Amino acid sequence: MSSQLTVNIFKQAAERFTAAEAEALKDWRLPCNCQSPGEMSNCRNCPYFRELVQRIQEKLHSAPAEVFPVILPPEIHPPYPPEVRQQCLELYGQGYSFERIQQLTGVNNRQTLRRWIRKAGQLKQASEYSMAERQRYVTLYVEGMSPQQIEDETGISADFIKEWTRQAGVSRPRTSYSDEQKQQALALYQEGLDVKEIEALTGVYAQSVQSMAKRANLYRPRRYKGGRPQLHSPEVRQSCQQLLQEGKSPPQIEELLGVSADTVRRWKKQWEQTADGVSPPAQPNT
Repeated sequence: MSSQLTVNIFKQAAERFTAAEAEALKDWRLPCNCQSPGEMSNCRNCPYFRELVQRIQEKLHSAPAEVFPVILPPEIHPPYPPEVRQQCLELYGQGYSFERIQQLTGVNNRQTLRRWIRKAGQLKQASEYSMAERQRYVTLYVEGMSPQQIEDETGISADFIKEWTRQAGVSRPRTSYSDEQKQQALALYQEGLDVKEIEALTGVYAQSVQSMAKRANLYRPRRYKGGRPQLHSPEVRQSCQQLLQEGKSPPQIEELLGVSADTVRRWKKQWEQTADGVSPPAQPNT
């Protein structure tokens, strides 16, 4: 009786997956001309297939990052293979942002991406954007995004954004921070935290943190060779490794331990590279 119940549960799960896959395939573009995604050996390194899997996960659960493992791109390093360069050019031509291209291909150097696109003649000049396009990006700026954030999201040069907002004569009201926020941000800066981490913890924009630190003549202490002091104790690292072994995803561990998902993924790669699976020597947290 119990075995039949188990079979029924698996059948229901398979039916849900099949329905989610069919729904995701309806609006999934096939630039790689693949007629059977997931059945070819080279699908493993295909960014389009990774995106398809993510879409299926989104159909199956409202918060897929909490229940499914994170799909990481293949770990690649320069010099990049020609096929990876071609994938990046295709993705950019399909309208993918620089940030999304990096997530799907594993090419982490944004300057490299920009250089490839420029050499291929695909990188548009400022004069090639219509007034409607310019207005859309100016609106993003007015709504609170910085020029660099807009570049990360869309691939449009931050310099273009600055020039268009200047020409349009638009500006944003200066964000005011409480004395407590400022003190906390500067204290974290002196401790060695990255400005993006400080922004997440305090709400003070990363650029504002840099400006405040410069005005206050603050410098980061260098107590350790190679960079900042360690921010996570060995106990936290051990707990993180145990949770990974239990099948928890980096976003889930972030919720449980307060360690960023990116840091968890970096530790995971370090642990996987060790022969015996033991935690590597403590590295400064970046």
